[in-house]
Amino acid sequence: MSKKLICLAVMCLLAAASGQNIILADDDSPHQQEQPRPIKLGTSGGNINDSSSAFCCGGTLGSLVEGGGVQYILSNNHVLARTNIGLPGEQIIQPGLIDQNSACYKDTTDTVANLSEFVTIRFKNKGVTPLNEVDAAIAQVVSEAVEPNGAILDIGTVSYEIVEPSISQPVKKSGRTTGLTIGTVDAINVTVDVSYTKYCGGGGTQTARFVNQISIAGVSFCGAGDSGSLIVENVASNPRAAGLLFAGNSNGSVTIANPISAVLNAFDVAMPGGTSPPPGPTGSIKGTVTNSANRAPIQGATVRVDSGQSATTDISGAYIITGVAVGAHSVTASAAVFKSQTKTATVNDGAETTVDFALKPVKGRANHRPQEAIEHAVKVKNRHEQNMLQIDGVVGIGVGLSGTEAPAIKIYLKEDRPETRSRIPAALDDVPVQVVVTGAIEAI
Repeated sequence: MSKKLICLAVMCLLAAASGQNIILADDDSPHQQEQPRPIKLGTSGGNINDSSSAFCCGGTLGSLVEGGGVQYILSNNHVLARTNIGLPGEQIIQPGLIDQNSACYKDTTDTVANLSEFVTIRFKNKGVTPLNEVDAAIAQVVSEAVEPNGAILDIGTVSYEIVEPSISQPVKKSGRTTGLTIGTVDAINVTVDVSYTKYCGGGGTQTARFVNQISIAGVSFCGAGDSGSLIVENVASNPRAAGLLFAGNSNGSVTIANPISAVLNAFDVAMPGGTSPPPGPTGSIKGTVTNSANRAPIQGATVRVDSGQSATTDISGAYIITGVAVGAHSVTASAAVFKSQTKTATVNDGAETTVDFALKPVKGRANHRPQEAIEHAVKVKNRHEQNMLQIDGVVGIGVGLSGTEAPAIKIYLKEDRPETRSRIPAALDDVPVQVVVTGAIEAI
């Protein structure tokens, strides 16, 4: 069987069966080719046994993580552990079976890691709907098989710090199928029903409900085979990880990811280099972040230095970042519903450098308190979630922003049907509702 006729990943096969767009292998992408050892991540890979009589499956080897002095490859359960059926020690190969020179050729010399652990995905069964937080697995790296600094194709090394995803946050990812793509976090606290095939190539479908997810919007941000990609903030160097990609719709306009904090906590691991202090002399950067319209302090704003360190402002809008290497740096402050601001600062040995920010509210929303408004919307969404998800055709619900940049509750629909829309109110309590037609959300 020609490689061009083999589907890329578990849900690509479902797409073929249901008449959705089929994404086929692209021989020209470096993300799909065999990488020289030690490999970079963001590349084709998967379990050596992830095939059936007719199909080969694969996904993306997303990033490197560390725990207890051991390095692991991080990806999805459905990529590394064959959706709950993988056994400890199974070989993880690069490239994945889909990108081998002949159909499903199992070359053990391609092994870069061995399956260590995965979080079991619990599926709906007999009227019971268990809740999941992550689709994730780790595999212990084979000696000298993976770059120890965790470099990712088209992204480079990532920060040892992570970032809590926030609405309107620019992000990017590097994956097996679509390579480097850029998008924006458009919803948080998302509850969504995700479809999986039962094994590589078919066996029917099963549905798992995930809570506390993030949604990323972008033109073709993901495609089948990008599952397992690390989502990071869209900065030029040493970006912080924000999420782990695992699902999306057929055209890649909606992507669902696990917040990276939940993934790392599940395995008690960290991003590479988390215990390594910066070399040489260091100093500190401190200051305040305020609303430029009324000079009110902004609590919960993120301030980040280009070298990777960051801090969150307290109730008075103050922050301090220690251990910053001596020299010139760019420092960026960002907060939900405010425009980000970047300044330059020079750090001296043992000294504190003050950098204050006054952020402009987006679209003239100067006098509201955006973080409080978002937190209120989350509470309202949680209160009405079960009722909304019981409506036939609703596949998810989350919190994002409306067209006027006000917090809104987003309702995701599998199909745009009048009978479904008629059951969805214009607002829940005092929070407006925005309907988004996504199609089915599938593990990709």
